[in-house]
Amino acid sequence: MMCKSFRHLLKHIDKLSHIIGSKITPNNVFVTDAWRAYEKYANE
Repeated sequence: MMCKSFRHLLKHIDKLSHIIGSKITPNNVFVTDAWRAYEKYANE
Protein backbone atom coordinates (compact mmCIF):
# COMPACT_ATOMS: atom_id res chain seq x y z
CA MET A 1 0.00 0.00 0.00
CA MET A 2 1.41 3.36 -1.05
CA CYS A 3 1.29 6.33 1.24
CA LYS A 4 -0.67 9.36 0.11
CA SER A 5 2.40 11.56 -0.47
CA PHE A 6 4.04 8.91 -2.66
CA ARG A 7 0.91 8.60 -4.80
CA HIS A 8 0.84 12.40 -5.06
CA LEU A 9 4.48 12.40 -6.20
CA LEU A 10 3.79 9.72 -8.81
CA LYS A 11 0.88 11.76 -10.13
CA HIS A 12 3.14 14.78 -10.62
CA ILE A 13 5.86 12.69 -12.25
CA ASP A 14 3.29 11.29 -14.66
CA LYS A 15 2.07 14.81 -15.56
CA LEU A 16 5.63 16.02 -16.05
CA SER A 17 6.54 13.08 -18.26
CA HIS A 18 3.53 13.82 -20.48
CA ILE A 19 4.51 17.49 -20.76
CA ILE A 20 8.17 16.77 -21.49
CA GLY A 21 7.47 13.76 -23.67
CA SER A 22 5.31 15.79 -26.00
CA LYS A 23 8.21 18.23 -26.55
CA ILE A 24 10.93 15.67 -27.25
CA THR A 25 11.74 14.74 -30.83
CA PRO A 26 14.70 12.80 -32.24
CA ASN A 27 16.11 16.10 -33.54
CA ASN A 28 16.14 18.05 -30.29
CA VAL A 29 17.40 15.04 -28.32
CA PHE A 30 20.34 14.80 -30.73
CA VAL A 31 21.10 18.52 -30.36
CA THR A 32 20.86 18.30 -26.58
CA ASP A 33 23.22 15.31 -26.47
CA ALA A 34 25.67 17.03 -28.81
CA TRP A 35 25.63 20.19 -26.69
CA ARG A 36 26.14 18.19 -23.50
CA ALA A 37 29.13 16.39 -25.04
CA TYR A 38 30.63 19.67 -26.26
CA GLU A 39 30.11 21.33 -22.91
CA LYS A 40 31.83 18.44 -21.10
CA TYR A 41 34.74 18.53 -23.56
CA ALA A 42 35.08 22.33 -23.23
CA ASN A 43 35.21 22.12 -19.44
CA GLU A 44 38.03 19.56 -19.39
